[in-house]
Amino acid sequence: MSEDRDITLEILKKLFAVTGKNYSEKLIDYGTSLDNARPLEKHDGYGKFTAEDCGDVVEVWLRVRDGRIEEATFQTTGCLPTCASVAAAVALAKGRPVRECLRITQSAIIEELGGMPEPDHHCALHAARAFQRALRSCVTGRKDKAG
Repeated sequence: MSEDRDITLEILKKLFAVTGKNYSEKLIDYGTSLDNARPLEKHDGYGKFTAEDCGDVVEVWLRVRDGRIEEATFQTTGCLPTCASVAAAVALAKGRPVRECLRITQSAIIEELGGMPEPDHHCALHAARAFQRALRSCVTGRKDKAG
């Protein structure tokens, strides 16, 4: 299974190089990993962001235990950079205190991904907005989407 993933990553790196996209291996890895790409049935927070510029929809679910993010998941209709951005956001959140998760911003996501081309920076912004909405939902106790 790991060998298949390595082959997929190598093919994608070559494809993106041909198309002029300079994506880091970390961005490609996050963008193709579906480990956390699912809704949470029992969640404490939910956030959704629909981008007017490109139509991407990003959804984030959070479960909090003892003041920390126990589990974080997502779904998106977005492109590889959007998928990578929201995957990075939920990965950064896991195990961290809710208060610290306020630092999961567009720039923190881009840094976690090892950078991304400037034209794709809006993808990290969409992920950050959905994540922050989910975080706000946790704090206010409003769970807008049943799980």
